[in-house]
Amino acid sequence: MKKILALALFGLTAVAPVTAIPVWEPLAIMHDIWATAGIGEGRINVMHRATGPKTAIIARGNDHPGGCGFVAIHDGVAMMHAVEILPHQRKQGLGKWMMRRAAFWARENGATILSVACTQANTGANALYSSLGMTVVGQYHYRHLPTEKDAT
Repeated sequence: MKKILALALFGLTAVAPVTAIPVWEPLAIMHDIWATAGIGEGRINVMHRATGPKTAIIARGNDHPGGCGFVAIHDGVAMMHAVEILPHQRKQGLGKWMMRRAAFWARENGATILSVACTQANTGANALYSSLGMTVVGQYHYRHLPTEKDAT
């Protein structure tokens, strides 16, 4: 099951320079980071098809690319997707910097809320979003027809 978390975009703290940078079109290294996380061409194509304000965010840590994500705005709500921090860069604050940069970008582009979808099982990401003050505002799950493999 996935839950939707949200944060009102008021009272944000500053973002350290060059730790998280908005860029559109996504850079080649961002495609590589997404690919390592299983985020393929289909989801990248959705990013390109999104209308309205959108950007990708690249996070840097230890003088190297450390993660990336995508954010787009609709109706005053910025939705963050494809958030990925490389395993060797985790637990160093990059996720917080990237989410803060996304929040600033969203506010500068007319959004009042930043949201993200996260599986309940992703304890690391849930801890990150909670530490930022994000709260659960909804949840959903996918249904699929049982396959022969499901029966075993």
